[in-house]
Amino acid sequence: VRSSWVTLVVNSLLALLAASGVTAADVMSADLSEFEALAGLEARGELPLHVFYCPPLGGDLLLYKRLRDRARGRLEFGWLKGFVDGAFESKTAAVLEPYADGGGRGQFSLEPARLNALVREAQAGGFAVALHAVGDAAVRAALDAVKAAADLPRPARLPRGEHAAGVPPDA
Repeated sequence: VRSSWVTLVVNSLLALLAASGVTAADVMSADLSEFEALAGLEARGELPLHVFYCPPLGGDLLLYKRLRDRARGRLEFGWLKGFVDGAFESKTAAVLEPYADGGGRGQFSLEPARLNALVREAQAGGFAVALHAVGDAAVRAALDAVKAAADLPRPARLPRGEHAAGVPPDA
């Protein structure tokens, strides 16, 4: 029952996007049933737009390889999504200088050393990353992590930085 509900929801949302003129979308999801729903829609020729399925960074790379091998047509395996920090509104964006109101420097969702290890592991496995990094300290950590994996073979997709609202001066 859950899988048919997920398929209904995914299909409805994608149809709404397609009707609005959207031609491609990333689905950032840790829920395997969403991949199955997308794969089923594609197999029946009902996927209304191009979809990149993007599971979380730090997950099971063997599973991800199997999913990547199953992706066909309008369904592609995208990037591994990693969250480096939070958001400015909640003061969880990791920043180099303290917030003006004394709210600290935010926080890393993934400490830089762990982020470096995960990005290297992903790239060694043939996967590109999409890194959510809002604050300038998080953007620096994301750039450093990608640079730390530069000696490894490059995956088919380039790494992505997402939401970089604060960019360090040396970037």
